[in-house]
Amino acid sequence: YENYSITHDIDFGAYSDYPTDVKIGRLEGNGYTLKNKTIKNVSLIQQVNSAITDLNFENINITASGATNVGLIKASNGKITNCTFKNIYINNTYNSTVTINEIGLITRQNGGSIEDVVLEDITVKTVAKKGNYVAGLVGYYYGVGNMKNITATKLEVNGVNYVGGI
Repeated sequence: YENYSITHDIDFGAYSDYPTDVKIGRLEGNGYTLKNKTIKNVSLIQQVNSAITDLNFENINITASGATNVGLIKASNGKITNCTFKNIYINNTYNSTVTINEIGLITRQNGGSIEDVVLEDITVKTVAKKGNYVAGLVGYYYGVGNMKNITATKLEVNGVNYVGGI
């Protein structure tokens, strides 16, 4: 797991070959923005072990077909603090009776806390016949931790079972 400190905005629209599904220890955003990324069938960040702080995500489109754990961050074991998610679209389509689980900006939060987070213009949906644990922020929250100071506007969340806004 690597630790990163962002030193400027990163516009993925200018890059065609950028790694996805990366594993991160700590990511310090320093108020900068990761933006304009289209992702298919994987997450931008596979796992966060320690923390993501002071980072903005903007104009990110994630599409999948029948995948489980679809989101911007696949799994977080740490703290998410002072982050903004703006204009994020996640769509998982699948016409089968197979269950599709854990869909959201963060598909699974394993303990840790989420604090001072802003969600604006977020769409998370699954067209699967069995789409479980679907939410705007965290698809499935497991373990001990807390969420506080979460602000959300313009959320659209669609699923089948265990569906929520945050």
